[in-house]
Amino acid sequence: MRKSPELDSGTAKTPKIRSVDITKDERQKEKRAANQFFRSLLADAGYCSVAGIEYVWQHGADVLVRVNPQSFVAYSAYGRRISLLPRLRTLSKVGQFGEWRVVLHGQGSAFAGRVCAVRKSDCAIQQAHRRLQRKASKKQMITRPGTLEFAKYVIVFTTRSSGSTADILRSYRMRWQIELVFKRLKSLAQLGHVPKHEGRSSRAWLYGKLLVTLLAQKLIRIGRDISPSGYPLSVWGTM
Repeated sequence: MRKSPELDSGTAKTPKIRSVDITKDERQKEKRAANQFFRSLLADAGYCSVAGIEYVWQHGADVLVRVNPQSFVAYSAYGRRISLLPRLRTLSKVGQFGEWRVVLHGQGSAFAGRVCAVRKSDCAIQQAHRRLQRKASKKQMITRPGTLEFAKYVIVFTTRSSGSTADILRSYRMRWQIELVFKRLKSLAQLGHVPKHEGRSSRAWLYGKLLVTLLAQKLIRIGRDISPSGYPLSVWGTM
């Protein structure tokens, strides 16, 4: 079974979860089914491939993905390759953001989009640099200066034509909230692996786990809303 989250970009509600039966002979069926689920695909840098973005765009969905500077190749409307670093360096203040129109060249088509970026805080930049240095030390590699420069910014690409630069960047921040939901599902409800092989059994096991998780979330929310005494204060006022 594979879980497919559907994000309504106009709200901040918990994403809906749908399940799709997956077998080796059903990969194409999975792609067609996924098409029906996504109106806007929100993904991290691991999914920043032109082929993947092109596939989603061709099937009528918008894409909002974090840019992987090592593999992201964009062009101007005149066909010239765009260098991102000179543009990013114009964002010199913390929280300053900018946007640039670009064109991506896919296998069968060229399509337009927007690169949006915001400069991180000094603390966030230092943390990002430390992570890169630890990774380089572990793999016995040298971190290139350009990599350290890119780490100063959050850079995303989107095919959405509507919404301001700030709106696009705020929408991407919701990805982390979705990520936290799945982290909790995997750690607390043990949803990382379905110990079933038959479709109906897998669905029953999955729905049972989701029910328990949703009940737990509901209890947590109620616990935050009531007073430490265990009752709303209005109850005491009527006694």
